[in-house]
Amino acid sequence: MKTNKTLWTAFCCALLLALAGCSNGSEEKKADAFAEDAAGDSAGDTASDGTNADTSDVGGPVCASGETNCDGTCAVLGSDPQHCGACGKACEAPANGSPTCTDGGCGFVCDEGTTACGDACIATESDLLHCGGCDKACATPDHGEATCATGSCGVACDAGFAACGDACIDTASDPAHCGSCDKACGSGEVCSGGKCVTSCGEGETNCGGSCAQLQSAPAHCGACGNTCTAPAGGEATCAQGQCGYACKGELLACDGGCVDSLKDPANCGSCGKACFDPVHGAPVCKDGGCDIVCDAGFVACGGDCVSLQSDAAHCGACDNACATDQVCAGGTCTTSCPSGTTNCGGTCTKLGNDPQHCGSCDKACPAPAFAAPTCNAGSCGFTCDEGKTACDGACIDAKTDVAHCGGCGKACKAPDFGGVLCKAGSCQASCNAGLSLCSDACIDLQSDAAHCGGCGKACGNDQVCTGGQCVTSCPAGQTNCDGSCVDTASSVANCGACGKACTAPTSGAPTCTDASCGFSCASPLSACGESCVDLQSDDKNCGSCANTCGALTTCKNGKCSL
Repeated sequence: MKTNKTLWTAFCCALLLALAGCSNGSEEKKADAFAEDAAGDSAGDTASDGTNADTSDVGGPVCASGETNCDGTCAVLGSDPQHCGACGKACEAPANGSPTCTDGGCGFVCDEGTTACGDACIATESDLLHCGGCDKACATPDHGEATCATGSCGVACDAGFAACGDACIDTASDPAHCGSCDKACGSGEVCSGGKCVTSCGEGETNCGGSCAQLQSAPAHCGACGNTCTAPAGGEATCAQGQCGYACKGELLACDGGCVDSLKDPANCGSCGKACFDPVHGAPVCKDGGCDIVCDAGFVACGGDCVSLQSDAAHCGACDNACATDQVCAGGTCTTSCPSGTTNCGGTCTKLGNDPQHCGSCDKACPAPAFAAPTCNAGSCGFTCDEGKTACDGACIDAKTDVAHCGGCGKACKAPDFGGVLCKAGSCQASCNAGLSLCSDACIDLQSDAAHCGGCGKACGNDQVCTGGQCVTSCPAGQTNCDGSCVDTASSVANCGACGKACTAPTSGAPTCTDASCGFSCASPLSACGESCVDLQSDDKNCGSCANTCGALTTCKNGKCSL
């Protein structure tokens, strides 16, 4: 310690003077003055509370009692978010939050107007998964979108549907809401064209009191009860008894979803065109063109986010490179790195918290898509971009991801002969044309013995189901498959033989024609090989199947262009 050394020097000098018999006044005054200087140095090393300060880093600052010198910074390890529990152990916070350190343990506080829900800071006034409070998810109705305003859930219905409570209703055909909400038809009546009548009109089918045109009604598409669904931003459609969807406004259909290609960094300008995700920054899409936004303390240089204070290739300014024998420290090219930092290829960095040099110069931290790498006390991690959630090492959108719908591990299960979507954090199942959703299964109400003519309407043990009616035997041309009378030439569940089911790719529906399996694609997609693709935006199938765009072009409106 500096204090002990100074006092020892003063004592030795005074002792030597005494032994030498130096008793003249001037020498005694010099000894006294030296001792006073030593005492003064000692006082300078004492904290204001009278205890000794931390001066373990010779040449560094004199830290007060209770503080630790962390590479030239005096830190209270019990409460400093940048040095929490140990030097260099920085606390992290989610978007809209600030890190905290209490008793050496990390935490965070959320900004005003947001609430801590798990590891995120949420605006519960408007978040669909946490509307009015954590985990209070708004239910997404068929034929509409969920909304959250001022902490209360609501619905916004597709064209042709009206909001009746928390449901979107076709008041033109619904017998419980015929013409308007809660206007129910009487016993023996059906709803047609928004009016209660005694029978359905020409071309309409009575679906439990609703008069529907099966070829075009999204609520009864191809069969009674077969409700078409659409992804967020889309509207369900029914054409020739086949379900599809159309994206609203300027949104683009991409891989079964609707995206804003003017703003979506994963589909910027066209489907699948992902923007570069830089270290120390995040990708953004502006008007269909890619750009980046850098983290605090970093600047965009040539498409990367760099520190002008330490990057040898951009020292003090973009493209201002240091000489080969120099390093960058404090934005200036110099010959050596300051204390507490390490020279990593000309960059002066602290190995404890640099994601590019985490723990050692050659250890760069990885990060999944939609995330930024982190380094804390020499250990790698990552933080997800705003709006994304960390699940199984990936950053996902819990509002749309079918594997994590509404939260990590909450997977949506598609029924046989149907599909499933995650819409606003809720799973929505749909059935292929001709089938209806009964609980979690897609059923042919015209032939299924357990659901003959309606969900749960089972035929007797000695009966079979045909045309939605329970009878004693199948008519000519149909085969009895476990009580169901089916035409094996066209049944997707029994194509060519009982139990031989047809399958389809993503965004497609299986078909059976002349006892042979095939598939059809949901509008506006087209079949190319064994896949359903968008010929308007697919770089590998642009305008037509197998028409691949070059490396410098992308597919826009069915044409390869720069």
